[in-house]
Amino acid sequence: MTQSPRPDDAAQPPGTATTVTPSTTPDPLAMIGSKPYLGALGLAAVLGIPVSAIAYGFLALVAKIQQYVFTDLPTSMTGGPAPAWWPMPCSRRCSSARPSGSR
Repeated sequence: MTQSPRPDDAAQPPGTATTVTPSTTPDPLAMIGSKPYLGALGLAAVLGIPVSAIAYGFLALVAKIQQYVFTDLPTSMTGGPAPAWWPMPCSRRCSSARPSGSR
C-alpha cells in the first residue's frame, strides 16, 4: 500500500526533514500562575516543611548519639580517652544486623 506524494513533499529536496510545529503551544507563565499549579505548590510547601524539620531533628539526634557513644561513654567508663578497640563492638553488632536472606 503506497501513499501518493503530497504537493508539499514535492517541493522538498530529497533527504531533508520537515519540522512539525504544534498549532498551539502552552504558555509557561500562564501555566505557573494557574490554580492547579499553585495548589500543588502550596501542598508541597505544607508537606515539605514538616518533613524537612523532622529529617533535621533526626540527623541532630544521630549526631548526639554518636557523640555520646564514641566520646562521652568511653570517657565515663574508662576515665580517659576512648581506647582504640572501642568502636569494634559497635561495628561487629551492626555487621551482624542484616537480613537473614543475605550472605
